[in-house]
Amino acid sequence: MTQQVSWAAARAAFFPPESYIPTGEYALATGTAAIRLLEISHRIYAPAGERILTRAGLQPGMHVADFGCGTGAATRMLARMVGPSGSVTAIDASRPQLDQAAQICAGFRNVTFHQADACATRLPRASFDLVYCRFLLLHLPDPAACLREMYDVLKPGGILVVEDGDLTSAGSVPPTALNSFADLFSRLGPIRGLNYSVASNLYPLVRAAGFSDPKIELHQPAMTRGDAGLLLSLSVEEAGPAFVSAGLITTDELDRTVANMEIARENPDVLVTATAHVASVGAQTLERQPSPQLQPASRSCARERRGPAEIAAVQIGVERIEVRVIDQVQRFEPELEVHRLPHFELF
Repeated sequence: MTQQVSWAAARAAFFPPESYIPTGEYALATGTAAIRLLEISHRIYAPAGERILTRAGLQPGMHVADFGCGTGAATRMLARMVGPSGSVTAIDASRPQLDQAAQICAGFRNVTFHQADACATRLPRASFDLVYCRFLLLHLPDPAACLREMYDVLKPGGILVVEDGDLTSAGSVPPTALNSFADLFSRLGPIRGLNYSVASNLYPLVRAAGFSDPKIELHQPAMTRGDAGLLLSLSVEEAGPAFVSAGLITTDELDRTVANMEIARENPDVLVTATAHVASVGAQTLERQPSPQLQPASRSCARERRGPAEIAAVQIGVERIEVRVIDQVQRFEPELEVHRLPHFELF
């Protein structure tokens, strides 16, 4: 059932007009300052990401586009997986990010770098075997436009692999200062016109972009005294200026919060749950059709700046997808004691 909701009503339901500043501005560090956090994130999420890519069909010799490559940690992984006979085109809007990615991938001759808006890359249409991104869509005012661009640069029958997160899912058991990560980002998103929980809506977004029968998988790493706690505390520290400028916290409060997060992450009695990681694997149809043009062809993530309230208003008409969650628990070395891997089965 489709419910008609005006943009003004949806916006008012989410946040008051005076707080609506949908800039879509990236809250974290870029360039050299971003390397540590993104490498930690890669250590946490790369094992699942590589498994998902392999199962999706990534093979040596393929031509891959890495959207939102950041400082190149995932680009390096993709370059290794496709081998010398394949290629990876790393795309990012930030020149400092690309400069660092070039250094990290210096040993690979099969990687090229392309500075562009993720929603309007200017790359040749129908030219890649696989398109990949990790934790990109949650930083974009219009993730749907980015998915349509991904569709357009894929060859007929090409593969989409999207990994994204729900920042509000991270925290600790028992609750500690580490829960400030979810609290602060959940309040910053509406102010900046971003949906930091975009992973919870990944299935209909991928379907709406034209991909057939996408498969969804969710996992959420949990550990004591490991990278998960460090990821949360460093993220809050990096995004601190954004939180302060948005009026969510004072500088003194931020300093105390980060200090308390550091204490909590070193406590062996605290189980830290990292951001829930949702992956979607979709495919282009062999009978290639143009992506659904819900926006003008000259779209740009930076220019459109659509906020989560507007996106929510559009999505009200999407049928709810029922899921069954199957929990699997695996035990690893002491610093990674529990790794929860729930999988979605669509029915």
